[in-house]
Amino acid sequence: MELTDIIPQPSSFTLRRTGITYHLRECTVEDESWMAKTFGDKLDMIFRTNDMGELSRIIFRLMRVEDQQKFSPQKLTIVNEEGETSETVLGGAKLLRTLISGVNEKVEITRSLMETIGISRAIQEKFESGEITEEEIRKLQSLKKKPQ
Repeated sequence: MELTDIIPQPSSFTLRRTGITYHLRECTVEDESWMAKTFGDKLDMIFRTNDMGELSRIIFRLMRVEDQQKFSPQKLTIVNEEGETSETVLGGAKLLRTLISGVNEKVEITRSLMETIGISRAIQEKFESGEITEEEIRKLQSLKKKPQ
């Protein structure tokens, strides 16, 4: 695997509950800076544990504007554990989280996110099959961030 293999790409995923395909733009240096400031040292663990609560914030940030607009605040009725009904308004990444369901959907969304940061499906498959290690991917990503 070469440094040139790490190329951020636009990607997309479909949510089963809406039937809509959402499009992610490629991750920029500004996005990387936002992630570092927003999540700090926890960022690695968020990706490692596939923390959809936090990943949904990154996913929402990387959505094309026209797709982000589909997550405008909506009034939702919630029934808590005691059976009490209340209304709440959710939008953005929080609304996105209410629409993601099932392991397959989480995996597909995470794969799309990985493509936007430069880890292509081919690299993901090589990692899953053991052809390349996480350390090799990290090494190339760190080289990509160094000024040439």
